[in-house]
Amino acid sequence: MGKVLHIRRKHIPLHIYKNSYDENNNKLCLNCGKPVIGRRSDAKYCSDECSWDFYVKNNWRLLRIKIMRRDRFTCQKCGDRRSRVKMNGRYRRNLQVDHKIAIFKGGKEFDESNLWTLCVSCHLEKTRSELRERFTIRNTIHDVASYPYTSFANNIV
Repeated sequence: MGKVLHIRRKHIPLHIYKNSYDENNNKLCLNCGKPVIGRRSDAKYCSDECSWDFYVKNNWRLLRIKIMRRDRFTCQKCGDRRSRVKMNGRYRRNLQVDHKIAIFKGGKEFDESNLWTLCVSCHLEKTRSELRERFTIRNTIHDVASYPYTSFANNIV
């Protein structure tokens, strides 16, 4: 399976993070972009500090708390500040962190400027509208003649 970065109970396989290479074919650090020189061949970072920095930046649990603090534990759509709400007879967390621009639309997963705090009802409303939009996009019939590989087939006699 390869190396795995363990974050709480979720596991993120490290093979999804691909290193880039410079013009001299040196592997570049995932965190800072400097060449990874003098380390193991499977190393992804130029130093232990970069490895830790990357882990902290890409740790959803820590980032979630940071975003909620930044937003002062307030829903950014409706202003709700309740920390708990009763749903189906049980008390649940009311505030959640969500992506402003959905990942499927090209939003960055761990970018702080793309994250905001929403209450459960606002988050549910936003998610429903995104699902409707995504379903519409997926089921749109495309003009087949507009695809480049079909134009070649049309020229065959």
